[in-house]
Amino acid sequence: MLEVEHRGFFDRLAQKFWGRPRRTQVHLEKFGSFLWPLMDGTRTAEQLAKLQRERFEEEAEPVCQRLVQYLQLLESYGFIVFAEPPEEEGGEEK
Repeated sequence: MLEVEHRGFFDRLAQKFWGRPRRTQVHLEKFGSFLWPLMDGTRTAEQLAKLQRERFEEEAEPVCQRLVQYLQLLESYGFIVFAEPPEEEGGEEK
């Protein structure tokens, strides 16, 4: 489960005038609950897919398709931001 805090200007207005909650709980299914704490900015999507496959075996398949859709959904809600992979040191540009 994720807890999302609503801190924007319009969020504060909605809280004040319409009694909207300051925080919303987002319930994740089992794959999302497994992946969320692993998404700390140090792992690639490929590494996350490998960990999910190891944990859930065939139940996770099609793991890559599911993971991409999950990451796109999280990004659309502003929960994550995709980062460019770090450049390798001493390597030439391709």
